[in-house]
Amino acid sequence: MQKKSNLAEDILYSHEELWEKSREIIRDTINPRSYQTWFAPINSLDLTDTTIVLGVPNKFFHEWIDNHYSKILRNALAQISGSTLSVQYKVLDERPYSAY
Repeated sequence: MQKKSNLAEDILYSHEELWEKSREIIRDTINPRSYQTWFAPINSLDLTDTTIVLGVPNKFFHEWIDNHYSKILRNALAQISGSTLSVQYKVLDERPYSAY
């Protein structure tokens, strides 16, 4: 069994629960197509006192989320966790991104 971080214990959320509740806020904030494209494929991998680690399909995803949805993402996480969390991305598919 994986030990929860102090933050997760304080608010009684695992990293998965924190991410699911944050995604609900994001889903209500952006249009459904954008949510399905950019947030549905993301998974929570870990949570420490200061950082949530999110698994993204590729580097392009990481860059797009960071450049276009960073504020929405961080606000949703803060609303659920009660604190400001850093977001770290882990690319799950290391193959180079290609549009072709």
